[in-house]
Amino acid sequence: MENVRNSQKTIARFSIQLKHANRFVVFCTLLFLAIGCTIPEDERCAGDYEWDPSYQLCLKISNATEDATPQPNGVGTPCTTDAECIALGQAVDYCILDPFSVEPVGICSVLDCVATDCTGPHACCDCTSIETEWVRTDVSFCVPTSRESLLKESLGCSCE
Repeated sequence: MENVRNSQKTIARFSIQLKHANRFVVFCTLLFLAIGCTIPEDERCAGDYEWDPSYQLCLKISNATEDATPQPNGVGTPCTTDAECIALGQAVDYCILDPFSVEPVGICSVLDCVATDCTGPHACCDCTSIETEWVRTDVSFCVPTSRESLLKESLGCSCE
């Protein structure tokens, strides 16, 4: 009888120890995953994309010189308001701000554009088939070609 009681105590102790061991294994696994699965920011994006921690996504690296090249018709001229673009007296009538930039400066653009309106390193993008809070989507507009692929790939816009 004494042997049976000792065996029951041993089994109970083993069960308690096994419960704690299972918890420890789960804890170690979670800790390993948390530490082992972090990817440095400079390794998160491939090719000509860079990690933007504020948006938690990879953005195409823009060419600042290309983006800031004003064209004779005013497209690409730096602006902060529509009035600045209209004051140029050119075809531009809209100041488009880059939703992926922390800078408050945008570029003058042509609303309801066609490809010939968007000269130089700019493309006419039509996002009217999508709904988003990031870009105006009721008419087409000129954007720097460095942002063209972002609009196409991420938002489904068509650009020419």
